[in-house]
Amino acid sequence: MPQSTETMTYQWYQKSFSQLANLLTSQTSFFTEMYLTPQYRSPMLVIWVGSFGGALHAPVTSFFYLAVGASEHDIGVIGALQSLSSLLLSPVYGHVADNYGYYHVYGLSTTLCSVGCLVRGLAGDVKGLYTGAIILGLGGAQAWSLALGYLSTHTPPNRKSEVVSGFIVQVQLLGLLGKMMFTPLDWSLRGFGGDRSDDADGGDLWRWRIEMGICTVFCFY
Repeated sequence: MPQSTETMTYQWYQKSFSQLANLLTSQTSFFTEMYLTPQYRSPMLVIWVGSFGGALHAPVTSFFYLAVGASEHDIGVIGALQSLSSLLLSPVYGHVADNYGYYHVYGLSTTLCSVGCLVRGLAGDVKGLYTGAIILGLGGAQAWSLALGYLSTHTPPNRKSEVVSGFIVQVQLLGLLGKMMFTPLDWSLRGFGGDRSDDADGGDLWRWRIEMGICTVFCFY
C-alpha cells in the first residue's frame, strides 16, 4: 500500500534532521580536535574569528558604499580591486610561507586585514573605499588560503579530505552565524544612539561605519 503524503513528509523531515544532527556532531568533534591540537589551534582561531567577524557587516556593505558616495559602477570596481590585489600578492605569500614559515605571513595578513577594515570604515569618499579594498585584498583575503594550505601541509594524507571539508563547512557555518548576528548588533547600536532622526541619513551612516569597521577587531584580535 502506498505511503500517505503525511508519512512521506514526516520521514523526509526525520531524515533531514538526522543528517543535520550528524553534521553538527561531526563538526563539533572536528572543532574540539582542532582547538586542542597545538599545531592547528592558532591558524584555525584566525579563521574562526575572521569568518564570523568578517560576515557581520555583509548585510549592510552595499548600503554603506552608496551612503559614502559610491555608484553601482564603483561598487563593482571596489570588488574587482580587492580580488585583483589578492591575486597579485598570493604568490608572494606562498613563497614566504614555504621559505620562512606560515606564522610570518599570518601576522602580515591579519595586520593588513585590520588596517583595511579600519580605512574602509572611516572612508569619507570613494577613494577611501578603494584604498580599503586594496589593503584588504593584500591582507585579509589571504588568510583563508594560508590556513587551508597550512592544514593540508600538516595533515596526514589519510585525513586530508576530512580536514579540508571540515574547514570549508566551518567557514560557511560561522559566516552564516555572523550574518545572523548583524540584526542584534544593529539593534544594539540603535539603542546606543545610532538612530538619529534629526540627521540627514537618520543615523544610518554612523551605525554602518561601526559595523563595517568592527572587523578590525576580529582580524587582529
